[in-house]
Amino acid sequence: MPYTHQRTYLVGSIAHCFLWWNSLPPFFIPEDSPLFLFLYGLGRRVYQGNILYFLGTILVIVTLWLVNRKLMSGLIYAELAQSR
Repeated sequence: MPYTHQRTYLVGSIAHCFLWWNSLPPFFIPEDSPLFLFLYGLGRRVYQGNILYFLGTILVIVTLWLVNRKLMSGLIYAELAQSR
């Protein structure tokens, strides 16, 4: 029976985070902003086949994935610690 109780807290934590991410409103970047110009230039250089921009993009994706993994594991362990 304790296993079911722990599982309920874990599912509740994941559902809570999922709710917050899906409730964020979509945002649009104006075409005259520096962020738009940066992202447009980055995409153009990746599309042209510049390997340095491609590797930089992959590096940013991997870094964000590792940070997300660390954050989510911390949240899961915190929820499990509360249930005991």
